[in-house]
Amino acid sequence: MKEAGIITYLSTNGMYISSKNAKKIIDTFNYIGISIDGTKEQHDFFRGQKGSYDKALEGIKHIQKAGGNAGIRFTLTKETQKSFYAMFDLVENLGCNKLYISHLVYSGRGLDNLKVDISKKQRRKYVEFIIDKAFQYYKDDKDIDLVTGNMEMDAILLLQRFEKDYPDFVENLTKRLKYWGGNSAGNRLGNMDWVGNVKPDPFFPQTIGNYLKEDFDKIWLDKTNELLKKLRQTPRKIGGKCSNCKYINICNGGSRSR
Repeated sequence: MKEAGIITYLSTNGMYISSKNAKKIIDTFNYIGISIDGTKEQHDFFRGQKGSYDKALEGIKHIQKAGGNAGIRFTLTKETQKSFYAMFDLVENLGCNKLYISHLVYSGRGLDNLKVDISKKQRRKYVEFIIDKAFQYYKDDKDIDLVTGNMEMDAILLLQRFEKDYPDFVENLTKRLKYWGGNSAGNRLGNMDWVGNVKPDPFFPQTIGNYLKEDFDKIWLDKTNELLKKLRQTPRKIGGKCSNCKYINICNGGSRSR
């Protein structure tokens, strides 16, 4: 896929990345995201395996040594928020050029653990910190990308920050955000798991086919698939208070999985 111009990402716990396979991994994927659930003690507890934190960091270093691009993936919940600020220190100390912070998606075990999600007030505080940090990295000329996932409405806070502090750049940023188009599940974003299931995004509760049984292009380009047709509407026809929101062209309704 990489040879065909398709940008590929690998999300992994990093435990099985070694000096022997690191080069093959970076030749296959454009970007490798390694999950860190918090500080060493918290990560090992979450993973249920002592030493998993150290192995994950070793995986990052193996990718870096082989010339690849490895970043950290962190999911923000009530249980991990105490490690939130430490993740920025970790990225800086390791020399990673990307920190991906995911909001909790209510699917899979996330659905069972809905009670561990943070409040709206807490979420706004953390997102505003991320935006502040991004501006700081830019001013300090640090090559570190900060990305939030599964909450495309974060882009609206970014735009509002520009309206307040950098009004001359608002028009250009608005054009860029509309071009980006917000949530792109089932459109520019897709997911394939290890058993062949194809989904509109990694957390989506429905599959649209299986690439071990049918060619991926037939699955992805199926114009009769009603789910894909709905996801590919721009802007999407969404009910509730989102239907009349002036920012719908920016967030596209947010995470459909969530």
